[in-house]
Amino acid sequence: MTEPRAKGDAPVSAWRAHPLIRVRLAVAFVSRFLTFMLTPLMAILLATSYGAATAGLLLLAVVVATIACTFVGGHLSDARGRRPTLLLAEGGVVVAYAGLFLANSPWWDSPETSFACFLLQSCMSGLGFPAADAVMTDIATPGTRAALYTINYWLMNLAFASGAAVGGFFYGAHFDALLLLGLVLSAATWVTTLAVLTETRPEPADGKPPAGRGWRDALTGYARAAADRVFLRLVLAAILITSVEQQLTYYLGIHLATHFRPQTLLHLGSWEARLDGVGMLGLLRTLNTVLVVVLALVVGRLLRQVPETVRMYVGIGLFIAGFMGMAVTGSAWVLIAMSFTYTIGELMHVPVRQALMADLVHPDHRSKYMALYGLRTRAAGLTASLSVIVGSVVPPAGMALLFGVLGTCAALLLRTPVRVRQERRDAQDAAAVASAVPSRPSR
Repeated sequence: MTEPRAKGDAPVSAWRAHPLIRVRLAVAFVSRFLTFMLTPLMAILLATSYGAATAGLLLLAVVVATIACTFVGGHLSDARGRRPTLLLAEGGVVVAYAGLFLANSPWWDSPETSFACFLLQSCMSGLGFPAADAVMTDIATPGTRAALYTINYWLMNLAFASGAAVGGFFYGAHFDALLLLGLVLSAATWVTTLAVLTETRPEPADGKPPAGRGWRDALTGYARAAADRVFLRLVLAAILITSVEQQLTYYLGIHLATHFRPQTLLHLGSWEARLDGVGMLGLLRTLNTVLVVVLALVVGRLLRQVPETVRMYVGIGLFIAGFMGMAVTGSAWVLIAMSFTYTIGELMHVPVRQALMADLVHPDHRSKYMALYGLRTRAAGLTASLSVIVGSVVPPAGMALLFGVLGTCAALLLRTPVRVRQERRDAQDAAAVASAVPSRPSR
């Protein structure tokens, strides 16, 4: 059987498929908006209060603690349910913003309390992350998951752009107002979850009680997820692709800053748009964010009749080709064209990969799988950082070839998950056909 076309896979259809989807997407947008608004500002605040070196150590501690809480949240979500885990996490975020507001108010100034509350906010966000992702997967159907993740990806980028802009614009004279906004919005998300969210954790297929609640059970569940070879292929492919994406922060960022010759993009009368390497890097980052916000839903709608596997592989090819082109060109306009290319590829393959992952994870341990999958960005950062060392001795053409190899390996790793998902779909279709055939009456 060939892969069915996702005829009902339009983003609008996914948005209307389940009322809870709209609520969770809105809550996820607000949570990300607050995170993207707060994190850069807290880095500045900590550096101002303690110095750059100490601030770096404090931020590292926050990252480590957040990762640990993500694993705890994955187990709690599977063992106790999505709703209580999210209520605990979002309630902790409300307390954190209340403390941040008071510690930076006209009546009280406490850097120590600010750090403690920032740590609490990050840890509670990490605690709720697996449950929030699991809810989306629980309530979406296989036919709407790709479109749902398209909407989710669009909202994430919109939250990044708007959160960073609001935080940067109001930080100087209105930091307390930003924290009050965070308190109000986080309280609103907690009330919404309390009032609207019902438990979505699926009942175990074997009828046994849900996953155990002890630490031994948690470690067993994570060991099972880590031993899932199909899932590991998905994770490794995601790490390879994300490591290429992060080259704008690592190798390509340094390459543009040191080797890009200043160029004039536009010239109107006495005004000209002239960019050096750092300015070009900023333009490429901004262009990617704007294109994702503007085109994500459009691309999803235009390609809804294209089989998901075709979308994914073509998208990965365009994505990698864009980064390969950026590695070898010194032309500003070619860099912009390559940015368009990799962004279109990004919009094509990211939602489909996320839907593929959601289709394959074990329902009884879904949050644990989500917690492990969520670490791909951290692992990709380690891989991408090595490219700086490699790029110091390898010419740009060699780095472009390396990007191509990473993309090819990722595509090959995805072949097994795609095949396994298709086999499961075929088995489900065969079972549905068999159950629909009426049994012959006995004589």
